[in-house]
Amino acid sequence: MCTGALSLGQGQTESSLLSRQLETIGDLIDKQTQQAHQWIYWKRGEGKDKHRRQQFVQRAAQANAARVARGEAPEPEPTEAELDRMFKSLPEPSRLDTLLNTANLDLLTKGITQSRGPALTKMFMTQGLHESSRSQQ
Repeated sequence: MCTGALSLGQGQTESSLLSRQLETIGDLIDKQTQQAHQWIYWKRGEGKDKHRRQQFVQRAAQANAARVARGEAPEPEPTEAELDRMFKSLPEPSRLDTLLNTANLDLLTKGITQSRGPALTKMFMTQGLHESSRSQQ
């Protein structure tokens, strides 16, 4: 099948532009994946930190209950500020970069779809017709 007539670009410059756009899309998708992994790692760490904090508070409450049962004075319960100092968590990663990457991906894919969409449609339609005519023979 001859696809030269259905070229997606008008010349070498448009072809290289399309290649650069597709490479940029690939890079943005890689960045998006890395940022998603960073957020998942942070979320998992945050859950572990909360669990450790809850366990500490529960153990302190049990120790105080045992002291009271023995007739001793209970220890003062730690305040939220003390707990925050004891259990420092990592700051949440910024979501701004993810938002900007998503916006860039949207713009690039819309641009490619608008500029190359009709040629792609013609190419796939011609390819389908060619395969259909070949199967009928």
